[in-house]
Amino acid sequence: MDCHRTVFDTLIIGGGPAGLTAGVYLRRFTRHVALVDKGNSRLSWIPVSHNYPGVP
Repeated sequence: MDCHRTVFDTLIIGGGPAGLTAGVYLRRFTRHVALVDKGNSRLSWIPVSHNYPGVP
């Protein structure tokens, strides 16, 4: 995908659990999503998760 020519419906800032979940759900509803993250994962800080992204 060429980011310079694509019009995005949504810009998500942060690729943590909430940002990734938002991206998955928005993409399921056929939205064009851009997710921007600085690359430092904080997912290891969360010991237990009760929801899996993409599962209703």
